[in-house]
Amino acid sequence: MSPHQARQGTEARAKARAGLYRQGAVSLLLGLALLALNLAYYRGRWWFWWPLLGLAILWGIRAVHVFNHRRWETLEQRQLKEDQDREERTRQIVDD
Repeated sequence: MSPHQARQGTEARAKARAGLYRQGAVSLLLGLALLALNLAYYRGRWWFWWPLLGLAILWGIRAVHVFNHRRWETLEQRQLKEDQDREERTRQIVDD
């Protein structure tokens, strides 16, 4: 891996982390807005938890993807190498 590729990977991970935090902040603000609506109009029924549960699950999945980058990179690199090897074998067969 060249230094340029390593730097691009680092920048991509930093952007992904910033996006995760931004999504968390937006979800928190949305949760507060839903809580305010719930308190203003539906005091007896606490329904605002359900949309928050969905947002939390999505945020958790994204967090696993963002912070488990090494595993995904390894998988991507392995698949890329397999594809390159397959193309090389195909070229050799065609050239023969």
